[in-house]
Amino acid sequence: IEALGHDMTDWAITTPATCTKDGEQEQHCKREGCEEKETKVIPATGHNWSEWTEIPATCTETGSKERNCSNCGEKETKVIEALGHDMTDWAITTPATCTKDGEQEQHCKREGCEEKETKVIPATGHNWSEWTEIPATCTETGSKERNCSNCGEKETKVIEALGHDMTDWAITTPATC
Repeated sequence: IEALGHDMTDWAITTPATCTKDGEQEQHCKREGCEEKETKVIPATGHNWSEWTEIPATCTETGSKERNCSNCGEKETKVIEALGHDMTDWAITTPATCTKDGEQEQHCKREGCEEKETKVIPATGHNWSEWTEIPATCTETGSKERNCSNCGEKETKVIEALGHDMTDWAITTPATC
């Protein structure tokens, strides 16, 4: 008598596949006393992700983006690093003068960010011309003067009268008896 061969059942899922794990199905022989069984892997389905939902990062705060799997409910979150400030070039808000400090500032260009930095511009100091002198005499004071080419300020110094610088006594008319 020829062997009958197996009379297998339909495939039945014994372990359902998930998004990340393989499942398994099996069939077995229906004939009494036969224990023939076959198994087959059901490949993992993979996630069915939604679109990313984003909480944007700012200059100083991290943001995030998140999505969910509609099959298993798993949530995936990614951190978005803080952007850092995107500062403008330095702009002079108060020019420095010869005697007073000035100021410059820059600010963040990102919308909604109010970050601002200020920096002192040191006073430049005067740019003096050479001294112009009116010499003093024995009895009259003199002066010297100079001008700043940046701000026009004048500086004047008095030169005291020199006083007489007498020679030694000399006999101009000899005395007589």
